[in-house]
Amino acid sequence: MGGAARQYTADPARFGRRLFDVVRLDDWATPFSWAPPQIAAWREAGAQPFAAEAELTALAAAAGLELTPRLFTAESLPQSIDEMHALLTATLPATLVSLDDGDPGRAEGIVLRTPDRKVIAKARFQDYERTRKRRARG
Repeated sequence: MGGAARQYTADPARFGRRLFDVVRLDDWATPFSWAPPQIAAWREAGAQPFAAEAELTALAAAAGLELTPRLFTAESLPQSIDEMHALLTATLPATLVSLDDGDPGRAEGIVLRTPDRKVIAKARFQDYERTRKRRARG
């Protein structure tokens, strides 16, 4: 169990699952033979054929799986560290996927992606808070 698991449950034996993404690989075995730099280049080039949102939703339903929460759609996002931190705080003050009743725990952040899933990024509270602290110190 990772360090962030405490945000979802106080019981280390408890677990949950949500579908985050699906990638379709006709030749799924070949990437296992690649050296790490080739895998990194493939990942960074955005060469993975991720399922678009509509297909992902249909696949989750067919498999009887819940998707990770969808929070909002937007045409644009904040451009500054402070504005993005404010968006995170306003949009997700606590996790939406707590496994315990009561205190829901702190959310890790928001995954931002285009509907076709060609661009995916994660805005993590910890990263924005760390950056804001460093800037405040000078």
